[in-house]
Amino acid sequence: MSRSPLIRSMLWLLLTLGGSGTMAEEIVAPLSSGNRALADFRPGEESKPAVLLLHGFLQTYRFSTIQLIAEALADNGYTVLAPTLTLNIDQRHNGLDCEAVQNHSVADGNREIADWLAWLTARGYSRIAAIGHSSGSMRLLSYLGTQPQPAVDYFIATAIGPFDDWRDPETTRQQLASARRRLHDAPNAIHRYTLAFCRNNYIAPSAAYLSYMEWSTPWLLQQLHQSPVPLHLILGGDDGWLPPEWGATLRATTLPLTVIEGASHNFTGPQEFDFQDAIIALLDGAAELNP
Repeated sequence: MSRSPLIRSMLWLLLTLGGSGTMAEEIVAPLSSGNRALADFRPGEESKPAVLLLHGFLQTYRFSTIQLIAEALADNGYTVLAPTLTLNIDQRHNGLDCEAVQNHSVADGNREIADWLAWLTARGYSRIAAIGHSSGSMRLLSYLGTQPQPAVDYFIATAIGPFDDWRDPETTRQQLASARRRLHDAPNAIHRYTLAFCRNNYIAPSAAYLSYMEWSTPWLLQQLHQSPVPLHLILGGDDGWLPPEWGATLRATTLPLTVIEGASHNFTGPQEFDFQDAIIALLDGAAELNP
């Protein structure tokens, strides 16, 4: 469903002023870890796949981009489950500050993704698509590569990128070397690192930090090519958070890629409608291929 620039601008203004009015239910579910987790759940049409939608680094399901996607999916008849990863905090409601002690790892997130997929399948959803934003895309890719869930038959990775610190690669090399030494000398001690938007204030045990830093550019590209389910990548053309050469790197591969020109990392502003349209078109196409 394409929209003219005028219609897109009017819709953006309406959403900015008043919201879409889409209703959602917050659910609380026990996880295998013993923690309870929160999720935004929106039931849709039985004929369409359910969508597991995952937020980015240290965020929650209330993050603007996640709500943007959830509303578009629900408006188009898709069931949406958008959980908040606990990050080992029971019923985590809020985004986590960089300065908080970060006692979580990629493997912890994988286990929670498995729990939420089990939650969906227990309720009769046998066809599931996965959509992630930013590091949520990386987490879903990690899960699918380590313990694939047969019910997941399609994956859309939005704003996905490596955890390399392209702004200061030398500091990254030094911190990686220190973390690997500390992993053996004092595995439970916490230290300051740079990770994503946390600039030398990501406070975590070395093992937790290293679990994310494994997702360097070469590793991420390898995992994307080895995805056990069909995938499609969506990037913002003006994404200032990812390495400047990342878009060109992806274009040089055979990976299916859509670039939303003018869009930022979070796809906010007038470009959000092109972003929504791209997601719905991809899901509708995948659903037709896998009825």
